[in-house]
Amino acid sequence: MFRSRTKINIRQEHGGSAVEFALIIPLLLGLNFGILEYAWYFNQQISATQGARAAARAYVLHHNDPGFDLVAVADAGAPTVDITSATASQAGCPEGVTISVVIAGPNAPLLGLFPLPAQIKAKGAMQCEA
Repeated sequence: MFRSRTKINIRQEHGGSAVEFALIIPLLLGLNFGILEYAWYFNQQISATQGARAAARAYVLHHNDPGFDLVAVADAGAPTVDITSATASQAGCPEGVTISVVIAGPNAPLLGLFPLPAQIKAKGAMQCEA
């Protein structure tokens, strides 16, 4: 009896899709984990920028208040970043001067498999009011 050509080809290619899957899945997982890691980093950067802006605004309004803590205000404004330092561009706030606040904190990566900066830094600015 003659065997059809298609049955022979099917038997010879049995398991080929499993091998292809095994070759492709590490690339797809790496791509997905890379997307997640960089998305988390950008989320932290946006949060730090918001914290710096909130700290600059609070400094303009409350720099003379006793007990004013610039780091605490920046940390409250950036919930995903642990702010360790915050500095204003100058002491006091004369009317019409723009105050810049620079904040920094450690980067907390999700996986740590990709090259990302060790520090999250952000700058916020606000003009002094009367």
